[in-house]
Amino acid sequence: MASSNGLDDQRLSLTLRTSLISEFRNPPGALVMFDIAGSRLTFGPLCVLLARLPGVEFAQLRTPARFDGPTRFRFKGHDYELSLAHLDYRISATDPAAAASATEELVAYVKDGLAPRPPKNPDAGSRKAIAMN
Repeated sequence: MASSNGLDDQRLSLTLRTSLISEFRNPPGALVMFDIAGSRLTFGPLCVLLARLPGVEFAQLRTPARFDGPTRFRFKGHDYELSLAHLDYRISATDPAAAASATEELVAYVKDGLAPRPPKNPDAGSRKAIAMN
């Protein structure tokens, strides 16, 4: 696999695949890149989610809202690229070896931000009010 992000001819393994995230690791086991299912999230909300993470700085002055081509951002002093791969969004470090631990933190944040939340029970407040009367 040859690319502009330091992955020249490096063999990667798909080590985790869910309906939301796919993780790719190199032979030593370092997380090199991950994909986010494009069917579950659009580009703008993904960029907003990333921008909420302390330390993420997009190259553009404004958080991108529409995919116009690969987008660059920095996290913990490492450069990343957000691109489109097979209808999914791919996040990869430009120097994967140097950014392995930051990439692990980034994917954990994305997973947490995209995890389904249990619905809030709107009746809980009214039950308390009834019980108090």
